[in-house]
Formats: sequence, C-alpha cells, structure tokens
Amino acid sequence: MRLLATVPPAELESESDVLKYLSAAVENRLRDLNRFHKRGKRAHAREESLPDDVSDLDVRALAPTPSQITMGREKYERYLEVVQALPDRQREAVILARHLLYPAATCARLLGMNSPAAFRTLLARALARTTLRMNES
Repeated sequence: MRLLATVPPAELESESDVLKYLSAAVENRLRDLNRFHKRGKRAHAREESLPDDVSDLDVRALAPTPSQITMGREKYERYLEVVQALPDRQREAVILARHLLYPAATCARLLGMNSPAAFRTLLARALARTTLRMNES
C-alpha cells in the first residue's frame, strides 16, 4: 500500500518498465521485512519458562523498561529543580513531610509554627505550587 502512495519515477515508459519497478520495490520491501524480523531474536535454547504461579502481569510489573527508567529519572530531576525553586519555608515543609516522613506535629514544631494545622496549610500550598510547576514543562 505504501508503494502505491508514492509517485513512480518519470522514466518508466512502458508497462514492462512499470512491472519491473513494482517487482523490484516489492522485493526490496520483503527484504526489509525479513531483516526486521531477524533482528534482535532471542536464543530459544536459553529461554526458561516461568513458574506456573506467575502471570504475565506479575512479570511486567517487576521490571520497568529502559524508557520508563529514563522518563522517571528526568521527572525526578525536574521535581528536584522545582522543589529547590520553592520559597525556603515551603521547601523545608516538603522535605520534612515528604522526604523525611515526619508527622505534621513534628514538622510544625521544627519550623516554629503554632499548630500542625498551620503546617498542613503550608505544605498544601507548597505541594500545589510544585504540581503546577511540574505541569508547566
């Protein structure tokens, strides 16, 4: 189908020239497909079957793909940039609550705030700003 969408060369004058052109094009396409399907084949002798109690979903969930790893790394680097750009108190709130996993009461005390509710408000604003900045790029 892709071949029919392309314009044939202008030097094709006879029907036999067109047939030769189409024949060569189909032959080249078949070669390309053959190369594609031979590329990167696994050695079937080295394959091991999975235990019966493991499903395909379990296997896929175990290992991220290389592109997922790269995307995750890029997203994490962007997250660090966004957190570093926050105002000092908001940055401290995010680090204490989300990275160090301190409870709100402890965070409020460390930041010299009057109550855990005031800290939670500060944290909510910091996380909202972080989310907005993460979605900007």
